[in-house]
Amino acid sequence: MSKQKISAKDLIADIRAGMDDPSLMKKYGLSAQGLQTAFRKLVEANVLKQAELDKRLPLEQRTADLAWECPACGMPQVHAFDQCPKCGTVVSKIKEVAPKHDILEPSKELVERQAQLPEPRNSLPAPSRKGTLGHFLAKFWRIISAQNLRRRLAERRRVKEQQRLEAEEKRRRVKEQQRLEAEKRRSEALAEEHDRRQNELALENQYSQFLEQCQKGGIPVIHAPSIVLKKSEEVYFASAVKVQQQKTRKKTHRGYAGTRVKIGKVPFYFGGSSPYTTSEEVIETVGLGDFFITNKRIILVGTKINYSINISKINGAQLFTDAVQIYNEGTNGGRFYHINDPRRAAIILEVLLSTD
Repeated sequence: MSKQKISAKDLIADIRAGMDDPSLMKKYGLSAQGLQTAFRKLVEANVLKQAELDKRLPLEQRTADLAWECPACGMPQVHAFDQCPKCGTVVSKIKEVAPKHDILEPSKELVERQAQLPEPRNSLPAPSRKGTLGHFLAKFWRIISAQNLRRRLAERRRVKEQQRLEAEEKRRRVKEQQRLEAEKRRSEALAEEHDRRQNELALENQYSQFLEQCQKGGIPVIHAPSIVLKKSEEVYFASAVKVQQQKTRKKTHRGYAGTRVKIGKVPFYFGGSSPYTTSEEVIETVGLGDFFITNKRIILVGTKINYSINISKINGAQLFTDAVQIYNEGTNGGRFYHINDPRRAAIILEVLLSTD
């Protein structure tokens, strides 16, 4: 059986004229499979665009979805039938072999003319032999979805990396700030310690010079008009004072060892008791006033502290940070005198006691 020759030029013209698939199959004597083969060869030869085929008919009317055709009249149908609804042929009684058809190869002039035509806008690439438009779109969307997924994952990794770097930078800045603050506090502490030592050295030098002056040239005399001095008595030191004294305080505790009976609201005790005494050393304030050191005595003027102590009756003095404790004979011995410059007073007493 000879193959039927089909003109590619005429087929392309009919396709572009809008002829549907059943009309093309009837005109050129093609089956549905043969028509699809003709379409594929025209697309592969680049004389017909896949977009031109896709926009011819709705998806549900294309020959790719035709499931059966009559072996007698060649009428395509969507469903298979035992008897053709058009010509009435019973399919089971005939065994007709569809004639083989061959498609003429397009001429060189037609191929060149089609190559010179401009590309249609937004045209999609031709699908593979295995797929139709739906298969191509599904594959296309899978590719786009995979690209979008990769892009989102990359963006998420970039954001996480940026957040990690920002957190590290913030921690580094906090540590640097803490280090600078600690360095500043250390520097301030060193400066304060240095100033304190310098002040101590200056005071030590000042008191050393004052002691040397008192030992060599005599103690400087000051004016104190608020007290009455004896003949040839000179004032060397004056200051406000708070006098404190160490005392032993005793407390008696009553210990009950008998029976206690309560009648109504009145308790009655029967039996003996054994009291005991406790003692503790306390510092009590004796009084406030003024403190003077002269060449003959120590004078105190104020509330409850109006007395004087002769230099000759002083046994010694002990210097504290804010007070001088003077050991002397009598009831006022060992008292603490809180004055403004206790070290200067202690130096004057030391010089007076050494020359007495």
